[in-house]
Amino acid sequence: SGGKDSLSLLHCLLDFQRKLPIKFDIEVCTVDPMTPSFDPSPLIPYVESLGLKYHYIRDDIVSRASSSGKGGKTVSSLCAYCARMKRGILYNTARKNNCNKLVLAQHLDDCAESFLMSVMHNG
Repeated sequence: SGGKDSLSLLHCLLDFQRKLPIKFDIEVCTVDPMTPSFDPSPLIPYVESLGLKYHYIRDDIVSRASSSGKGGKTVSSLCAYCARMKRGILYNTARKNNCNKLVLAQHLDDCAESFLMSVMHNG
């Protein structure tokens, strides 16, 4: 996403890459869901300044949500829909670019929230 969790993880991975005897490449991917309330485009020059391969993917997830719910209606949870769509895009991008690991950043509050949402909505 380019948030503090993601950028902190990226810098930890860059530090590991410099210090560990294991050699690995890092590629970065950001999914822009094309909503006015979130513009990750300032990340483009920042990530490129780090010398990393960067996949910046614009996908109009938000407008697609208005017709992807039951019966062609708006989805019941935009956040859950967006997260699922972004995750699928990340998996596909990793696969297309022969990346064998996908690393996602979450802090403890995110983990607790994901767990509770799963318990309450998915059984």
